[in-house]
Amino acid sequence: MFAECSGWFYRQKLGWSTLKQLLTNPPGFPKLLIILNSKTIQTVNGLIISSAMKKIALVLYMLLVYFISYGQNHPCISQKEAEEILGRPAHLSMQKTETIENIVKYRCTWSMIRTGDAESRESNLYYLFEEYDKTATAEKSFAHIISQNEGMPGLYRLPGFGDEAIIQTDSMNFQLIIVRKSDKIIRIKVNKVTATTSMKEMKTITKKITDSL
Repeated sequence: MFAECSGWFYRQKLGWSTLKQLLTNPPGFPKLLIILNSKTIQTVNGLIISSAMKKIALVLYMLLVYFISYGQNHPCISQKEAEEILGRPAHLSMQKTETIENIVKYRCTWSMIRTGDAESRESNLYYLFEEYDKTATAEKSFAHIISQNEGMPGLYRLPGFGDEAIIQTDSMNFQLIIVRKSDKIIRIKVNKVTATTSMKEMKTITKKITDSL
């Protein structure tokens, strides 16, 4: 898309310097709105705004809105949230984004900082956000998860979370919540449950993330 935009700039004989002046002379974002609302030819801060510039502004506006919304909807859970679930201080030990078979996967791991006492176990919180190309594919993936784990001890449906959700724990080694909402699936898992691990906080934070999608 950026390559197409660059080619279009060239064909319209519009330099990047003009665009840069619009965007880097604060506030750039409001200037895009001014251009979009302008007539065919106007002057904004001494710059000639033509229909060509309006097309450029529209493309940039859409890109900005997309990336801002994507960043808001695809973050790792915060350190504060991870520590509320683990019940101990934690650090971000892994963060990765990849696309596999048209599924965008964003994952991160928060590792509990051990205090060194004999009762302190190594505990990790794993977060996985998956965005599918369509809702039907996400539904199929979630159904596969259910079929693979059906009948396992400690596995229950979790009503009120997204379109469908499950929760599973053996109360000693792990606790897991998986939620599907439309074309997205969220998984939050704590491996090695400790005396400070909070299932209540895990539910609260998962619900907050799901509701924000």
